[in-house]
Amino acid sequence: MKNKIVITLLVLLVTVFIGLVDNISCQYYVTEVSTIVVEEKLTEDKMLQMLDVALKNLPEKVKTLPNNIRRVSFYSLKADRSQVSQPLLKQIQGKIEAALSSLSKESGINFNLVYSPEIKPVKITAKDDTVTFTSGFQSTEEIKNIAQKLRLDGLMEGEIFYTPKNVYLNLRIFDTDTMNIVWSCELTNIPPPAPPPPPKQKLFWFDLGIGGASLSVNNETDNVSKTATYYDIDLRILTKMLFEEKLKFSVSVGSLFLYEGINVSTKTFVSSPTRGSGPNNIFASVGVKISLIQKESVIPEVGKRDLLSMSISFGNIFASSKETINIPFYSIKFETDLTKEISFSAGISYVTPTTIPEVGVKAGGVMYEKSVIRFVLNP
Repeated sequence: MKNKIVITLLVLLVTVFIGLVDNISCQYYVTEVSTIVVEEKLTEDKMLQMLDVALKNLPEKVKTLPNNIRRVSFYSLKADRSQVSQPLLKQIQGKIEAALSSLSKESGINFNLVYSPEIKPVKITAKDDTVTFTSGFQSTEEIKNIAQKLRLDGLMEGEIFYTPKNVYLNLRIFDTDTMNIVWSCELTNIPPPAPPPPPKQKLFWFDLGIGGASLSVNNETDNVSKTATYYDIDLRILTKMLFEEKLKFSVSVGSLFLYEGINVSTKTFVSSPTRGSGPNNIFASVGVKISLIQKESVIPEVGKRDLLSMSISFGNIFASSKETINIPFYSIKFETDLTKEISFSAGISYVTPTTIPEVGVKAGGVMYEKSVIRFVLNP
């Protein structure tokens, strides 16, 4: 009796254990299955929406048609039967025809889509993998005869293919006389790649100029030059180019170092570097730089360089004296870029004749700029 009880208890325990194991296995199985992602099926509405997006590019494509192809009739359209049903294919073809028919009205393109019972696709061919609407022409001669009767320049046929996210529509037109394909295009709802951003244009250019100039001096002292020779250094700031990169506005500030001429501070004449450099006269000017001959640089970031340019400016020299003397001047210079960092300029300036009180000498008139080498600080 005791043995029967023990055996019965063991059987019950084994049964419960097996049930628990099966339950755990089922729960695990259900959990695993629930993690599988089922891809959503592409609906017909979604297909038509994708086609609408693709057809927005049709006007630009039709602009590439040969000039002799203007009257066209839709001949056939093919699609994957597993993707596109026969009713849907009719809707697709209707949308394509509507888009083609509206070209002349909306875009001004000289293009006519011709309808005719002889051409209108009435034959449906369904195979294992494709469904096709065609006109049912039996021979090339029949195509040519119908085309001649309707004065057609070409017949259009197409193929459409869908992926889960995109549509691809291939259209082509063949000449009704030669049967050669004269135009083809592919339309898709994939947006074209964005054009690269235009190169950043600098708002300002800075360059440093070093040169020399001679100014006429009226004096009665023998053995002293009738001109005062200066060396100058200036910083020029050029603004952004205007008028198709032909014009820049400029602001320049700098200093004139007396090399030979009148030293106001010592009331003496300076005739050589060993006798002193004289005062430093500050000047400032504004003007425009006009490009006369340009050349595109081989370096894209550099842009165009000036083989020849002209600068017109006016400004003021703040000359050192017992009191600062303001001397207006006007200048015109010609400049050429030797490299992308170095340029050379030469020109003349008219300096308003002004008497220097300490020495009683009148200086001014035409000032010849012998040479200025400019170094571009940010090419």
